[in-house]
Amino acid sequence: MAREDTASNGATFQLDRFEWAAPDRLEIAGSFAGIEPPRMAPTLVVGAADGPRRLTATPVDSPVDGEQWTAAFLWQEPPVPFEQVELELGDGLSVVLPAPGSGDAALAIRGAPRPAAETLRSQAALLAAQEEAREASAARGQVLQELARVREDLEAERSAHAADAERFKQGLAQVRDAGEEALAATERELAALRERVRELERELDDVAALRSRLATAEGELDQARAQSAEAHAAFEQAQVRIDETREALQRARAEAAEAEQLRRRLDAVREALEARP
Repeated sequence: MAREDTASNGATFQLDRFEWAAPDRLEIAGSFAGIEPPRMAPTLVVGAADGPRRLTATPVDSPVDGEQWTAAFLWQEPPVPFEQVELELGDGLSVVLPAPGSGDAALAIRGAPRPAAETLRSQAALLAAQEEAREASAARGQVLQELARVREDLEAERSAHAADAERFKQGLAQVRDAGEEALAATERELAALRERVRELERELDDVAALRSRLATAEGELDQARAQSAEAHAAFEQAQVRIDETREALQRARAEAAEAEQLRRRLDAVREALEARP
């Protein structure tokens, strides 16, 4: 869409605003220096992905204070995203515009020849700007790739911590249930043995044997108590691991916040790059 024409000698278009006045209407306002405002309706050429679109201006509004020039361009079809915009003024003159939403910029008017030296300087400046744009685009791509990698690593870390926490929780529940069941079974067995001892003592039959069995039962109770103490120690260890996991999750959230700050800064860099004329 953009041509290799040089700008006219000193002719510029002072852009005051270029914006969407409605979902299907683009408006331009500004003033010309070095040439007269166009007498015929200009054409707005937008570069879409599937080819350029040409929008003809509606009748030009009356100048404000005799200086400002305005024009509106209506889409006859649903608007499409575009990256390049050029305002064709007629008689071979045109102005390359920034993205909609821009304003307060002095834009060169293309179409009239310049001296050779000025042309060479303009071409050199254009090549330098294109090279800078390519470098900026490559840097932006690297930053976006690094941001995507950081996000993937953070998500993997979150998933791993969540899985570990769930396993610790399940293991803790199993240890607690097993300890409670063992203790309840031991208490039931001890109660039964004590009742049996009382029955045997009432019968006064083989008291020594009953006392021996009671001693054995009490030893088993001590063992059960020891096992319960071990289960309690395991419970405390599991609690410690849960606390460590919670701290790891907090660190992961902090890293996520840092990654979000990095994303915002990268978005700001990208917007700054995109806003450059």
